[in-house]
This record gives sequence, C-alpha cells and structure tokens, in this order.
Amino acid sequence: MTSSVLFIISIFNYHREVEPVVQKFLDEGWKVDVLLGWQDQTALNAENIYKSKGANVIWTPFEMAYGKGFPNTSCSIKPEPKIEHNPTKSSVQHNLKRLLKDVPFIQFVAEVRFHYLRISRLKKFVKGLLNKSSYGVIFQGPFHSVGKLDNTIYRLAKVHGIPNHCYPVSAYHGREYAIMARKNNIDTGMVPQKLQRNFSILNQIIAFFFPGWVAKFEGRTFFLSHPSLMYASYLQSIELDDTWSKPQPGFNNVFVFSKFSKSLLNDGQFPMSKVHICGVPLLDAAVQRLSKPKEIENVYRHIGLNTGENFILFNVEPSYEHHYCEKELHWERFNRLMDAVSKPGLPVILSLHPLCDYENYKYVIEEYGFQISTEFKIHDLYPLCSHVFSFAC
Repeated sequence: MTSSVLFIISIFNYHREVEPVVQKFLDEGWKVDVLLGWQDQTALNAENIYKSKGANVIWTPFEMAYGKGFPNTSCSIKPEPKIEHNPTKSSVQHNLKRLLKDVPFIQFVAEVRFHYLRISRLKKFVKGLLNKSSYGVIFQGPFHSVGKLDNTIYRLAKVHGIPNHCYPVSAYHGREYAIMARKNNIDTGMVPQKLQRNFSILNQIIAFFFPGWVAKFEGRTFFLSHPSLMYASYLQSIELDDTWSKPQPGFNNVFVFSKFSKSLLNDGQFPMSKVHICGVPLLDAAVQRLSKPKEIENVYRHIGLNTGENFILFNVEPSYEHHYCEKELHWERFNRLMDAVSKPGLPVILSLHPLCDYENYKYVIEEYGFQISTEFKIHDLYPLCSHVFSFAC
C-alpha cells in the first residue's frame, strides 16, 4: 500500500521553500496531497507545478484562505448564498448595529460570534479533509496564526493521531523573534494598534485573565492577534499550545536550516530533542548548478550578460506591497536606490520579491538599462554576482 502524505502549503513563500521536499516524496513513490492555503495568480502557478509533478492539489475554500485574490472555482465549499431580507427589517438592523457599535463589550461579543462561526466552518472543512484520506504523515510550515487554517489543521491532526512535522521556510525561529516581529508589525501598521493591551479596558481585562496571550517588548505589551479572535479560538479548542512559540512545540519534529536557526529555539522551554538541522532544500538545485557550465550559461543568457561577467544583484523588498510603507515613500526610496546603483557602471539585475508586480518595475529596463530576472530567483543569482544591494526593510 502506498504511503500518503499531506503538505500544508499556506502561502507562496512556503511553496518556494518546500517544493523540493514535495518532489522528493513523489520520487520516493509516496501519494502526495498538497493543500494550497492562498488564492491568487501565484497559487494557480503553484497548482500547475504540483499537478505536473504528479501531486494531488486541494484548494482551501475561499473564505478560509490567506491572501484572497479571487474565488477559485475548484474550492470544495462555496460561499453561502445571500438571503434577501425585508428592507424595513434590514434598515432597523442596520441602525441597531450602528448604535451598538459604540458599546465595546457588545462589539467584542459580536466579533467573537463571527469568528466562532467561521472557525466552525473551518473545522468542518479540515475534519472532512483528514477523514477522507488516511494520511500517514502531515508537513506544515512554522506558522504563527490564531483561528486560521494552519493551527486548525495542527490541532485536529493531534485529535486524529497523525504525525505532524514542521518544514523550514525561514532562518528565524523562536519566541524572542516572534515577539519582536509582532511589536514591529504594530509599529509599522501591518497589524492594527488595537492589539496593544492598553488600547482598551476590555483588552486589559482579557490580558488579566489570559496572561499568556500577551507579551512585553521594549516597554509595550500586546496580543499576538485580536483578543476576540484569540478568545473564539479558545472556545473552539484550536488555540495555540504556546502563544509565542514559533514554531509550535507540539510538532513531532521541527526541521531548521542551520545551527543558528536551532539556537534561536533553545530558550529553555522548547523541546530541543525534536529539532533537526536539514539545510535549505531550495538551495540544492542552485548548488548543483555550479558544477554544470551549461546551466550557468543559461542563467547569464537569461539576464543578458556574458558568462562570468560581473554584475550587481539588487534585491527588491515590497515595503509598499507588504503594507508597511506608504506608496509614495516606497517609490521615492526605490528610485533613489536605482540612481545609486547605476553610478558604478556595472550591469544591474533586479530580483523581485514575489509580492512585487513585474509590470510596476519593468520601467527600469528602459530608463536605467537594468534587467529583471524572471526565471531565476535571488538564491540562483547570489553565487554569480559580484555585489549585492538590498532594499531596506
């Protein structure tokens, strides 16, 4: 009987890092299911890649997905149809909602109810997924979400007794990094200010009863996610094992890139016997290419250079696209950097972050004479360039 494995690939970055691992399982004869957790054009591209490899692709229903770009018609659960209401009754309800919106406690209860019902539908989907196939093992990324797809699968995998392992997607792990990152997210506006404990009396009350839900960093105390979402997750029994641990300590095994990554987890609380250094699977192909002259020639040909020619590699950070910088400031900084890297007189090759739209950046080809690598990613170009510049992030 063929062993069956489920890969939870929540976002595009997870896809880039774990694709070689999926290929390895397929090569070893495993039956592979891939659950895509986001919906946009990059998700469609990922679907095509995994299907071409022989994996079975499953879509997360639209309302439960991350990065919703469009409703995908292959989702197994469609949005509920809208029910027409009596106009008079709807008007009364609308006015009542506006009146109650200013009452924090009632607003909080309404938010908890909304999240509770959404999580109920999410649990139904995940239970159906796990009951449908007898998976021998599940692989997930080092998520840090509350009331979302990842921690629902993580919790229900335990209920079903399915071994669940964490694959690596970043060099950074651990409690301290997760806390610092959330504080920075609040400061830059990537998440709302209402995550702070002192935002409201209600937040302070919840923090008193659930002290593990908040963390303190640089004099600020804050929640990981909005208290209403965290409380709804608690009521649905899908809360995190350890709110500020990334990844979660309940994984059967946690794979990391390096000794550095492993050291970040060694905080005296994380079960270090579960942590294993595996290197960076994404780099295997890039390293192997270095001993294949023909493939190296293909890279140089793609970026319009002679083999061995020196060039500047410029890493484009999506500060505007990632919502932590105003659009005008992002482009002002970007153009100043383009002016700066043009001065040495070396060829300049841009590597765009996946969130960056090629159409928005292609003007540098005509205006500056630069090239944008669309086929080879930054890890492919690093070994070949003579200088690296990175957009501040």
